[in-house]
Amino acid sequence: MNKSSISVVICLLFILAVVTPMTFGIDFKLERVETEEQSSTGNSGLMDSDWPMYHHDLQLTGYTTSTAPDTNKVLWAHGTINNLWYTPQRSSPAIVDDTIYIGILQPLCAITSGDPSENDLLNNMFLRNPFDFEYTLDFRNFEAYLICMNASTGVEKWKTRLDQQGYIRGSPAVASGRVYITTTGSWSSPIGQLFCLNASDGSILWKFPLNGSEAFSPVVENGMVYASGWINDDKSSKICQLYCLDEETGIEIFNTSLGFGDPVDGVSIYNDCLYVSVWDDEAYETFLYCISKLNGTIYWNKKLVGNFRVSAPVIYDEKIFVLSNTFDFQDKFFCYIECFDAISGAPQWDKYFEDVANVWSTPAVANNHIYFAVSHHLIEGYSEYENGWMYCLDISTGDLIWNTLLTNNSVFVSSPAIADGKIYINSLSYVHLHGDLYCIDELTGDVLWTYFLLHSMYSSPAIADGRLYHATSFHFFTFDDAAPSNEPPILNVSGPKWGVPGFIDFTVFVEDPEGSDLHVVFEWSRDYPGFFEWERSSGESEVLSLPHDEEGGYWIRFRVKDDKHAWSEWEQVNFRIIDINLSPVFLLGSIENVDVEGNLSLISANRLFSLRLLPFDIRIFSSGEEIVISNDYRGFVGNRFIFGRFNADLN
Repeated sequence: MNKSSISVVICLLFILAVVTPMTFGIDFKLERVETEEQSSTGNSGLMDSDWPMYHHDLQLTGYTTSTAPDTNKVLWAHGTINNLWYTPQRSSPAIVDDTIYIGILQPLCAITSGDPSENDLLNNMFLRNPFDFEYTLDFRNFEAYLICMNASTGVEKWKTRLDQQGYIRGSPAVASGRVYITTTGSWSSPIGQLFCLNASDGSILWKFPLNGSEAFSPVVENGMVYASGWINDDKSSKICQLYCLDEETGIEIFNTSLGFGDPVDGVSIYNDCLYVSVWDDEAYETFLYCISKLNGTIYWNKKLVGNFRVSAPVIYDEKIFVLSNTFDFQDKFFCYIECFDAISGAPQWDKYFEDVANVWSTPAVANNHIYFAVSHHLIEGYSEYENGWMYCLDISTGDLIWNTLLTNNSVFVSSPAIADGKIYINSLSYVHLHGDLYCIDELTGDVLWTYFLLHSMYSSPAIADGRLYHATSFHFFTFDDAAPSNEPPILNVSGPKWGVPGFIDFTVFVEDPEGSDLHVVFEWSRDYPGFFEWERSSGESEVLSLPHDEEGGYWIRFRVKDDKHAWSEWEQVNFRIIDINLSPVFLLGSIENVDVEGNLSLISANRLFSLRLLPFDIRIFSSGEEIVISNDYRGFVGNRFIFGRFNADLN
């Protein structure tokens, strides 16, 4: 064979080596390779003092060998900048070498309309009657930042602006003294970017345009950076794109199109494979892809059962797990969890659960169990409810170990973190825009403690060196058992049990044992529930007037926090509005109870006779029926007997 023929053969062999096997229907066999840095559990090679990326490690297990807090004691809480620091918060923290890295957003403008009076609405949203004015805030434009803080003190080390107009959908990844994070395009700038920054000072080392409208959490391994996102084609359909860049230079190694769809936050890695979940929200289909991390070759893809949403893929014990939703377009939801062999893609087992919606959360795996949070979607009459549940299944079989109802009318859009036999996850109420941080026993599902979160968002908790870290829209919290003990503030609320249409007054008293300033929040059930906050000094009492114009049952509840972020429990007042029409009437009989509110009394009947002349009407009220009378009556009202002429409402 001459040299020319040998060159042709070598070229053909090279081409065959890099062409996608799926294209020609080749049965491509992958080998299992176990390295010291990357075991089947995905936790080897990481210090328990670090949480360097989204969901902790390359397999997205959400598990660390670190100790974790047994209490909800706050070590420090970094407040907001101009009260608008994290709006809205999606990025989750990365912690390396006692340093926190997290992506944040700051609105470029805040436009108010109406009459905000002399109070700054952004710092004090409370007036005696909060409905004396209307206001709107316009947050259409955001600046995207990466911020770095000392993990022990919360002191800011540096803050770097990434994009003047953009969003951050993903979480940072820290490796080899660098921080990697993506930005997502905005309505005015549709191109997202992948940034590499110096971890010490925040200087931007390089940035790469991703040519996509959405970009998610990057993953770093062996000198390569991987990030997924989607771009729009000529018909405005989403095309999923996977990028691989050189870690030091930002030079593109390859990019692979995974077809139509929107990738889910987080690329997982096992051996020589990348795994990406994709949701095609136009065709209503979900997929799981296995791709070569060396050249972007698609080894295999699996069409999942779900058609509505899908979670990021998680790898454990040489298996890959993914959640997906099915919606039958008749208000019926199902949740599926599927298990595949991580190398061959062969199905292992699958389970489904009825009436489960909102699969946004990435599962976590530890100790041969898989844990995930979902929301049961319930429709009763004209109302919809989403109750948040945590599930624990056996890794090998998918059998249910336990499930726990954590919250009513709230959902889980963050992902669980596991350490020290405990699970941590936060809920989000779309109605009230707050939630709770939960600490759950890993073995039993029992709730060990909760912590109330104002403006809870999509960020997931992280654990490092015995501490728990979590971001909301307006605060960054660090929980540590070593934090000083602190008594919660005192809250007393008084108000009527019933009233007539108009303004209802409630008296609120707050006091702190240490005398600190206090932050009061309240929400109520009139129409679409409101949510308000204001600052008060310890020992202050305030009268709050709220309008109620229609008959029905209502509630209002309050909670108060001190400057060390210790909360009181909710204190709730339930009351009823009665629309009355008083007219002269003669009453005679026995009564069960008299409840006086202002100038009116609510009489609970035992056996009561009434006579009305104009129009003529005779009635007998049996036990439990109620009559409202005015207190300017001409007659006798005792504890058990009533007699005389009254102005009363007989409706």
